[in-house]
Amino acid sequence: DAFTSRWEQEFKRFNEAEDAQLRQVSEKVHQLAVDQAAACGRAFDAACRESDAVAQRLARVSGEVVEAERAHAVQEVREDAERSRSQLASEAIRETEDMARDVMEAAAQRRKDREQQRREAKRAREAEMEARRRQREQRDQPPPPTG
Repeated sequence: DAFTSRWEQEFKRFNEAEDAQLRQVSEKVHQLAVDQAAACGRAFDAACRESDAVAQRLARVSGEVVEAERAHAVQEVREDAERSRSQLASEAIRETEDMARDVMEAAAQRRKDREQQRREAKRAREAEMEARRRQREQRDQPPPPTG
């Protein structure tokens, strides 16, 4: 019984350590997702600034166009800039969502895989404990009477 008690204590300690490790890994994966989302946000802001700079350059060039063409050219520039900004924003949002989804799916799969491995290891340990218990029982039983 002392061996079984000691074994169960060690098994419990092992499970607690494994759970703590899983929590730590999960927190790291979550932080990675947060960091990647922040990086995407910064990339989106930089792309918007670049898009705005391009739009400003186009607006300056359009000021040199003949007055008759000026109103038309300015309108086209504004529309192009708005479309470009909208497309860029849409693409950046889509990429951010895709990356976040990929990270979260990968994290979920890793958690699922680790949980499966933990369950399999637990089953193996339990089977080993059961086999040892049976061996002890067989060893402790008196031999059948002969005769």
